[in-house]
Amino acid sequence: MSASLPFFRYHPDPLASGSIRAAADACACCKRNTGWIYTATFFTAHEVNGRFCPWCISDGSAAERFAGEFTDSYGTTLRPCPTW
Repeated sequence: MSASLPFFRYHPDPLASGSIRAAADACACCKRNTGWIYTATFFTAHEVNGRFCPWCISDGSAAERFAGEFTDSYGTTLRPCPTW
């Protein structure tokens, strides 16, 4: 793997935020130990055992393989129920 992490347009410094950290874990998608692992949330209906490397996130393979997203497209804000 390349020594430099991939660039994420909407998250330019994932190391500073703690979304990516150094780790000896193997990636749940490519099964490689790249030395880096994603620590934040992944939204999917599938069971995922482990975390992803930055390269599988960057190239889209993690999202495609597990039919998921790295952003909450449904939102986490509760919507009020209509009053009857």
